[in-house]
Amino acid sequence: MVGMKSAEISIGGVFLYARDPSALAEWYRRNLGIEAAYIEGERAFICEFGDGSDGIVWAIMERKPEATMTGQVFMVNYRVANLAAVLERCATAGTAVEKTTDCSYGRFAWVRDPEGNQIELYEMGTPGGTAP
Repeated sequence: MVGMKSAEISIGGVFLYARDPSALAEWYRRNLGIEAAYIEGERAFICEFGDGSDGIVWAIMERKPEATMTGQVFMVNYRVANLAAVLERCATAGTAVEKTTDCSYGRFAWVRDPEGNQIELYEMGTPGGTAP
């Protein structure tokens, strides 16, 4: 098995899109013992594996419209050390950036792989609330 040893990229989260998020969260609780709390502001059931900056967010949320998600039922969030550098690599390879946004806890961008799967890229913000 090959593993990532680079601090440049890691898995930040896995997001499951469901027709009935509440029922799916209950299934995971009952069958796998995953206790996910409903977070109103996120409109999602969320469980965090690990702590702090090394933790992985696992969430179930309502399935997004087919027009924006192309029927995709999950999305992986990749935590990156330098979002600008990753986006430059994507542009050089001919991959279009669909959207970028900044928020109090970091910067996000979305691209699609060759199979059409949407990928979320996330650069963690500094304690002061801005990305490095």
